[in-house]
Order: sequence, then structure tokens, then C-alpha cells
Amino acid sequence: MDTNLIFFSLFAVVAAIQFLYWVVVFSRFAFKKPHESQQADLLPPVSVVVVGRNEAENFKKNLPAILNQDYPRFEVVAVNDQSSDESEDVIEKLQLEYPNLKLVKVPENDKFWNGKKFGLALGIKATEHEHLLLTDADCYPSSPDWIKEMISGFMGGKELVLGYGDVEKTGGFINALSRFETMQTALQYFAWSFWGMTYMGVGRNLAYRKSLWFEQNGFIKHIHIPSGDDDLFVNAAAKVGKVGRVAKNTAHTITESKTTWKNWIKQKRRHFSTSSLYKPHQLVLLGTFGSSMLAFWPAFILALIFTDGTLQHLVLGLAGLRLIYQYTIGFMASRFFGHKDVVALWPIYELIWVLSGMYLHLVNAWKGKPKGWK
Repeated sequence: MDTNLIFFSLFAVVAAIQFLYWVVVFSRFAFKKPHESQQADLLPPVSVVVVGRNEAENFKKNLPAILNQDYPRFEVVAVNDQSSDESEDVIEKLQLEYPNLKLVKVPENDKFWNGKKFGLALGIKATEHEHLLLTDADCYPSSPDWIKEMISGFMGGKELVLGYGDVEKTGGFINALSRFETMQTALQYFAWSFWGMTYMGVGRNLAYRKSLWFEQNGFIKHIHIPSGDDDLFVNAAAKVGKVGRVAKNTAHTITESKTTWKNWIKQKRRHFSTSSLYKPHQLVLLGTFGSSMLAFWPAFILALIFTDGTLQHLVLGLAGLRLIYQYTIGFMASRFFGHKDVVALWPIYELIWVLSGMYLHLVNAWKGKPKGWK
């Protein structure tokens, strides 16, 4: 086999894998119609659980936006997880104004489970209702209809509802990268869920039935891992046909992005620490996509250099076609996620994201998985 054909074949294989993911897998979500919301008075009562440690300012800023949701029957369970700041005082003052706000305290004790799971478990056990909606103290809902939109996802006998945890647009490279990473991750977990492989969700915006949590014995399957109260729980609990998906822009929760590379890497290290515990077939499918994404541009450059004539034209055509379809999926997905400015520079952020993922895996392997969640 001559050099022309070798490098063209290498590129063609990588491009074919990419087309399979973008054309088949991701389009299943990107071209979906938005989920239809139900009338709030026809929906069940809800318990919203918010966990925070040393989040006094965020409790003060974000809890009112949750407590003022346009929903007839709901409670908010705010968990103060061993805070040393004024979190407890902030919640107690809000209780004077909002009778549906409940405070759960996690006392300081080194014997408690490392991470967020103990506080979240106490919060869930303190809830009154079957339908749970979870978020974090540093998040606020994108609209007064957040609860209604997310709980509409339970219709049809669903047990678990995936939501989207957005990142606030501010400015700068780290913010843009954070918004891209959030979109790319959500595109994958929403799309794969439509194909029956629900492998993760985000604790910033996640709903499930309380009975499902007890059926799974809470977080006991991965209690030794500080993280994973969201993705590892979803990975274990999700059943085909029992998962709802709500990505409408009125159903988001929003958080501020990290402002420095160091803080962003620290956050992503925690997230990456759980992905190695996914099911083997999930790791293969997700890993194949990431590997082919990383290999695409080097294979393209090599194919351009070492091919000529018709094969070189085919290389350019395949690269252009992949780029067109990638942009199509990105802009269609932005109907749900927003951030069209990031989609416009998708190839650049894509390469940085994949390289960052490799770096994070290497750092976690070298330094060990992060301990704690704050």
C-alpha cells in the first residue's frame, strides 16, 4: 500500500467514526422538539433539596429565586453542611419570610462521609414529597418556571429527569471554555440517554423519585467516592424508558464559572474522578468519541501533506462536511443551551477541551483522585 492510501485511509477511518457520532448519536437530541410542559396544578408536590458548605452569600442570593418559583405546592430543604460561615443564620432569617423553607444541619464530625453525600442524604430523608429536585447553593434557576418545567419531565411514568446546569456568561477565555465544556458534556449525556444509555446527570439540576433513591440504598454503592452523588447515582439508577430529559432554556439552573485556570482544573479534576467508574461499554463508547476527536485534526494534517490529487480533494471534502455537520448540530443544540458565540468557535474549544481531558486524566492518575468536595 502506497503512502497516499495509508494516510488517506487513516484519516477516513477517524472521519467515519466522527460522522457516526455527530450524524447518528448527537442529532437524536439536537433535532428534538423542546419538552412540553404541563400545567403546574396538574403536577405533583415537590421537594427541592439544596446543599451548601460555607455558602452564606450564595444562600442569601439564590434561595429566594428558588423560593419564589411559580409552583403551587413545594418545599425547599436547605442543607447547611458543616459550614463555618453564616450559612445557618442566613437560612434561618429566610425561614421567617418563607414558611416552606426547611433547614437541615450537618454537625461537624470527622466520622461523617467525605464529600457532599452525607448532607444530601440527610436532606433527602427530611423531605416530605416523593418527587425530588436537586441543585447546589451556588446555582439559581433560569426562570420562575424551573420547577414546573423539570417536574413535567416525570410525565409518562418517568422515575428520573435529567436537566441542564448552565454557566453564566461573563467574559474571558476560562468562561468561554467552561461554557463550551458544559455544552459538550450535556450534548453527550442527553443524546446518549435518547439512545437508552443514561450514564450521567448533573447535581446542579437533577430530579428523581424519592422511592428510587431508597431503592438504590441511597449512595451506598459508591459511598467511598467523595464525588458521584449525581453521575454515579444516575449511572446505577437509570432504567431504559424511565428517564425524562428537559433542556428548555426556562428549565436551566445557572452558576458562575471559575475565573482562573487553576480553579477550573481543580473543579474538573473532581468531575473526572468518577468517570472511570462508568460501565465498561460506556467507557468504550465515550472513549472512542474522545479519541477520534483528538485524532481528527492531526490525521487531517498528515493526510493533506502525504496525499495528492483526488485523495487530497476527498480529504478536504470529508473535513469540510464534518465541520458543516458539527456546526449544524451545535447551532441546533444551542436552541436548548444558548451560547451561540461559543458554538461559532467550536473546533478551537473542542481541541482545547480534549487536550484538557487528557491532562486531567494524567493528573488524577499521578496525584490520585481529589478528596472532599469543598
